[in-house]
Amino acid sequence: MRVRPHDIAHARTGDKGDPSTLSVFPYRDERYAGLVREPTPEVLRRHLADHVQGAVIH
Repeated sequence: MRVRPHDIAHARTGDKGDPSTLSVFPYRDERYAGLVREPTPEVLRRHLADHVQGAVIH
């Protein structure tokens, strides 16, 4: 089943100079495992490619 990320979690971003962080907080505890498993570095890199240059995602 496909869902929009906003429907299951809240995200915050921040930066300290060059590095930026993206934190994702599930609205419900049972969504945690999927949020750890699904937004892989490769998925995020593809999704953010138009917005971020030189991204190193861990």
